[in-house]
Amino acid sequence: MKEIDQDRMAADLRSAGIHLKKDALDRLWSFHRILRERNRELNLTRLYSYETMVRKHYVDCLLVTELLSKSGLRLEGPVMDLGSGGGFPGMPLAIESPDTAWYLVEGRENRCAYLKETAAELGLSNVTVYWRKLQPTDAVSVRAVITRAVEGMTGTAERVSGSLEKGGLLLFMKGPHCDDEIREMQAEPYELVLDEHYTLPGSERDRRRLVVFRRTSEPGRGRRLYPYGETAEQWKHALHITSAENVRYKSLKKIMQGGARSIMKEGQTLVYGRRVVDEVLNETPENVEAVLFEERSVKKGLADDAMTDIAREERLPAGMDLLVLSGPLIDGLGLKGFEPPYLLYKVNPIIQWDASALTEPTLFLPLGDPENMGLALRSALAFGFKEIILLEEAASPYLPTVIRASSGASLRLNYRRGPSILKLANVLGEMRAGLPGGGPGKALEAPIFYLDRDGQALPEQSRPATAFGLIVGEEGRGIPDSLRELAEQGAVKALSIPMSEEIESLNAAVSLSIAMYQLTLTR
Repeated sequence: MKEIDQDRMAADLRSAGIHLKKDALDRLWSFHRILRERNRELNLTRLYSYETMVRKHYVDCLLVTELLSKSGLRLEGPVMDLGSGGGFPGMPLAIESPDTAWYLVEGRENRCAYLKETAAELGLSNVTVYWRKLQPTDAVSVRAVITRAVEGMTGTAERVSGSLEKGGLLLFMKGPHCDDEIREMQAEPYELVLDEHYTLPGSERDRRRLVVFRRTSEPGRGRRLYPYGETAEQWKHALHITSAENVRYKSLKKIMQGGARSIMKEGQTLVYGRRVVDEVLNETPENVEAVLFEERSVKKGLADDAMTDIAREERLPAGMDLLVLSGPLIDGLGLKGFEPPYLLYKVNPIIQWDASALTEPTLFLPLGDPENMGLALRSALAFGFKEIILLEEAASPYLPTVIRASSGASLRLNYRRGPSILKLANVLGEMRAGLPGGGPGKALEAPIFYLDRDGQALPEQSRPATAFGLIVGEEGRGIPDSLRELAEQGAVKALSIPMSEEIESLNAAVSLSIAMYQLTLTR
């Protein structure tokens, strides 16, 4: 058997009608050796024998140039190899055409690292690697796209819709049976310019099909992606945190795990969830002290579009810190699965309610469940209840879970810290009587309502003409008897929500939302 070396590869390629220059042949042989070596580690190809690799990898890829030329077509750069994997077809074609720019797009990081290292070792300055499972909203501007991936043609056409220019070529290296896919492409903004059936030299069974379309529409507007290993200028000045012992990371962990006391001690909370982040940036950007991203999103270029969007001058204060955390640290904060960015948000101290008279519609909240609290606060903002008395039982409005449940509304209300709901009746009674324990100023004149099943039907209560207070009971426990006793004295008033007898009670946040809506109706 003839020894497997570079000379044999050259002879095998010539027998298939492929004639490479000496430099290109040197690089292709080196690529073959690297591929075989790294395949043990990365599983880059399921082809192992030399003969099969030459025929199904190198010959198949390099025949593309000849097939296009026979039809009067050529690849003009930049050319994207979509789903490059082990480097096919992009790497052999980039070796053959060193003056053409090639973009190898791959969704797996370990393969991106391999592709970049291999291109550098081969001296291929015309190869750029992108770590990304390309999306229609991405923009990697190219004049041609070629792929051997198994995805259907229409799916690929949609995937490159933000990248392939008008008039650019979309090339599919397919098996012989793809007629249905070609028919489906008739509904897309592409015209068929080549449908070439061929058989790989050396085997009558290796039938192939090169299908080429030309795009007839303009590309959509997409986000710019940065090559693998490169970042936008803004990331070069970011603080990269990789150690759990980092002081700032420890502070973040206290915020996420230490509860309300830690949040108030740090003077900061964390906002997460893309929709919530957007709302906070739109409404209260002046309190944002830092923006956090996960390292992978920065390396993949996914963070650039988000950062460009939120860093507009009118949305973000100058001097804001940019933090990039490693994946394990993000997981340690419990943020896995939530799309970045995350915001480090300055919170204001919550002062004690001095039991003074009410001047605005005011809620008295004892809700301890963060989800209920968040829902109640979002409804409060919606119905104009911006003054909140947090009873001792209440969850902090600055807990990240409350912020997320409220979609950021909890950061836009005014808070004071009140007594326990068990002591609230005493405080309100003293206020109503004008006693010293009721706080400064004149006696409480504003009506105070609480929700209770035995109260007056809510629809029968007209909207108060003045400021008023509204109390909801604790989850599970409801309203304490002391408030009912105060109602018997006429100092407060119970209201009920009419509903079916089949239901004993509603969720506290739901009940509160109904009551706020009813009490703000104009009548």
